[in-house]
Amino acid sequence: PTAALFGQPSPADAAGALLREALLLDAQVLLEGAESLTAADEASARLRMALGSSSRPLLMTSNGVDQPRLAAGRHLVTREVGIAATHQREEIWRQLLPDVAAGEIASLYRVGVGAILRCADGARLRARVRSSQAVTHVDVAGSVRAEFETDLGTVASKVDVSQTWEDLVVPDETGRTIAELVDQLRHRSTVLGRWGFQRKLGKGLGTTALFSGEPGTGKSMVAGLIAKELGLDLYQ
Repeated sequence: PTAALFGQPSPADAAGALLREALLLDAQVLLEGAESLTAADEASARLRMALGSSSRPLLMTSNGVDQPRLAAGRHLVTREVGIAATHQREEIWRQLLPDVAAGEIASLYRVGVGAILRCADGARLRARVRSSQAVTHVDVAGSVRAEFETDLGTVASKVDVSQTWEDLVVPDETGRTIAELVDQLRHRSTVLGRWGFQRKLGKGLGTTALFSGEPGTGKSMVAGLIAKELGLDLYQ
């Protein structure tokens, strides 16, 4: 992890020791989280210089838009690794966790193959802790949440909803529209993946809902109930 180098008293010296060991062992170095190398501070510049002094290839993984340039004249080859298509993720979930609705899980959680493997392991562990052989949607949701827990506290507040669908009073037509929205989110894998609409639409594959009405009519409650129904966190 690149963060482990930054955690040393002298990141540049630590990088030098790492490259020396790799040379002696004829090993390949893989730097994870290399987006942190793009910072403009002196420590980052020294670390880039130390890593760039290597005469051997380096592998780096990055989630950032800007890619680190280690040294002038050193070639950078970038390979974009995309997230598997919805129907492919569905098949992976189905093979790993046959007890859960794979289509629904793939529709709700747009994560890569490696993350799916880790989340599936976490979900099985949660089931074992409950002394259960069957993995549930709740186990998967908890595992995904633990894997990708994001601190949105500076820009949003997490909302917990205690109400149920029985507490919601709306006209029949509005109720049907809400149910259709839940189904749309739940069955995205089928529509976008197996039916091929993802290739036709290209982008704009997310779902946006606008709730309109006077204060106190239940707009926030509906948003919370939808999130609760699907096992997702709601932030406001």
